[in-house]
Amino acid sequence: MLSIAQSESQQRAVLLQQQDALLRALVDGSQIPRGFDAAQVEIAATSLARKRRREAAKAWPTVVRWLGRDFELRFAAYAHNFPLPTHGGPLADGLAFLSSLARETPLPDDVRLARFAVGLRYRWRSRGLHLRVGPAIKVLLLRRPIRWVIGVRLAFCRTDANIKIKIVTAPWSKC
Repeated sequence: MLSIAQSESQQRAVLLQQQDALLRALVDGSQIPRGFDAAQVEIAATSLARKRRREAAKAWPTVVRWLGRDFELRFAAYAHNFPLPTHGGPLADGLAFLSSLARETPLPDDVRLARFAVGLRYRWRSRGLHLRVGPAIKVLLLRRPIRWVIGVRLAFCRTDANIKIKIVTAPWSKC
């Protein structure tokens, strides 16, 4: 005969498994666990996917302008294949989306510049964005017209006021 403590422990384990299965169904389209209304789970999953896309769009307006109507479809395809980053919220999710896009097509300069600015303040580590602690110096070459972008983030500063970005036009780009 099971003691009350063992019974409660088993009930907690079963509940944990059910919660995990429900979460997977909501986030990545896994099979809906028994005992849940499939229609309600689908509605909730669709709502969560829309919220994820909407929040990434707010964090990365340059990407939305670039992709236009394709943003929704391309982000939906990305979100279906990649989980939400564990750190950094919509900014990290949009950065991961940009990385997946960059593997398929060259990014326009304004999108590359937005990604560059994020890289001065944050560092990608363990599946998400983390604030940089020390100084950062980054350089980016824009394509049209050819320009160098130099970004500097001062050490131990957590405000954007301590990030400086300078765009320098290459002298040979006027030829």
